[in-house]
Amino acid sequence: MKEQIDIFQPKADSDQVEKLRNQILESPQVKQVVYVDGMRSSEALRNIAASTEADFVVLIVKNTQVELGVGALERMAQVAADSGAAMVYADHWERKKIDGNWTTEKHPAIDNHKGAIPDDFDIGS
Repeated sequence: MKEQIDIFQPKADSDQVEKLRNQILESPQVKQVVYVDGMRSSEALRNIAASTEADFVVLIVKNTQVELGVGALERMAQVAADSGAAMVYADHWERKKIDGNWTTEKHPAIDNHKGAIPDDFDIGS
């Protein structure tokens, strides 16, 4: 059986939320999508931990538009399961509006070594 995934994301603009929800639900591995107020509070994180039902959790902590690549969730779940890692993350692309024009920029993540992630490390969304 393939590992299941619970996804937690902040409540946001309805069009933005609906677009991501539809994309996420295309994956048969997604068990539930939950919208959270105050995503970064200790109470919210405790509630997320208590309501998790799947093997893996995806936390989307930024209130920003997210588009996933084909098979992205499945690949991350596979890497986590195969490696036994407590956390996985990947390079991503970031859309920015610069001088009134939208542009897409690569946003590479740094390699991680146990105990080496600083408090301000940006792992994406």
